[in-house]
Amino acid sequence: MTEYKGIYQELCELLGEEAMLKVYDHYPGAQISFPTKIYPRETVKEMILQLPSTAQLLTLIESTGYSERSLRRMFSELKAEGKV
Repeated sequence: MTEYKGIYQELCELLGEEAMLKVYDHYPGAQISFPTKIYPRETVKEMILQLPSTAQLLTLIESTGYSERSLRRMFSELKAEGKV
């Protein structure tokens, strides 16, 4: 296996060589910063609507990157809109 510099080696191990080379070809020399929240608010609101009960609201903390406070605020917004 070929050795790559720093982040390219990590990406190769994580995603595979082919995917790493696609990233390299698409973003040569770029500095990439990924947001901690993977989903936009509207998507998370849809996730909240899919929950069987509000007691499971906190299960979304890890999977979405949103805090408990943010999730509760989104739930309140949905409630005010009459969707919950």
